[in-house]
Amino acid sequence: SAASDVYKRQTTVVATANGIVINAAEACTVVVYNAAGQAVETVNVAAGESTVNVPAGFYIVKAANTVCKVLVK
Repeated sequence: SAASDVYKRQTTVVATANGIVINAAEACTVVVYNAAGQAVETVNVAAGESTVNVPAGFYIVKAANTVCKVLVK
């Protein structure tokens, strides 16, 4: 069924030189928190790859049911 296919695809979050790349399994809202826990970016992304540009630093990224810690250099 279509519903089970969605759960097989995982949303991934990867830090790059210019920010954070989110590869979303489905359209969702991405919230980027700084090390102090403050939301610094909130972005609605479509399914597929999106980039959130942030300065170098440590971030916690919440996208759909995925939460990742990333270090942008």
